[in-house]
Amino acid sequence: MKVIFLDIHGVLCCARSAAALGGYPAAGNPSAWYRFDNTAIALLRAAVAHTGAKVVLSSNWRETVNLDALEYRLGIKFVGTTRATTDETDTRGARVADWLAANPSVSAYAILDDDMDFNPDQMACLCLSSKRNGFLLGHFDQMCELLGAAVE
Repeated sequence: MKVIFLDIHGVLCCARSAAALGGYPAAGNPSAWYRFDNTAIALLRAAVAHTGAKVVLSSNWRETVNLDALEYRLGIKFVGTTRATTDETDTRGARVADWLAANPSVSAYAILDDDMDFNPDQMACLCLSSKRNGFLLGHFDQMCELLGAAVE
């Protein structure tokens, strides 16, 4: 199984899309989800289709969002989320490592995030977007290559 670990802020919404759409979407406010960057969502859907990867929500949104509603809005299905945490020193890298340990059938993975708090062995799988510009075509290409489905 191939997996994409998905963050939300800085990936599917960013400063650029917030400026254009009047703010950021919030996990608990689906009526503001029109503020997602639709181009970033289209790139995510295309990456899932092209690579056959499954998506794991690794964003802090996993704590409060209605996952069914988010799936509907994004047009993708999630196979799960990284574990919840109350420890502020807990890193995304530790949560990704725990998810991978619990799912040994993962053959390849990519992390789509705007943060770098991942384990050293995970950094080669990080597609680092920016809070300013979010998920761009270069990240799409990088993610497809990491998942063994490079784009020609």
